[in-house]
Amino acid sequence: MKYLTEITRTIETFVTFTSIDVMSGNNIGSYETPYTLSAGKRQHKTKQKALNHVNLINEKYGEGTAVFLGKSA
Repeated sequence: MKYLTEITRTIETFVTFTSIDVMSGNNIGSYETPYTLSAGKRQHKTKQKALNHVNLINEKYGEGTAVFLGKSA
């Protein structure tokens, strides 16, 4: 059984990549790249993961940006 969520609008954001030296553990540097999270439905294996996804998106991008749709048919 899959659980569905939906992102109601396209989200323009940035993803940060950080490089760490394996030997010393020091931060070498980081950079950001633009990322688009397109509107549409997403599938999740558990209800808890689906609800966590909705809560995370809504906290970061505003209430109503993501909604929980329930079990898939």
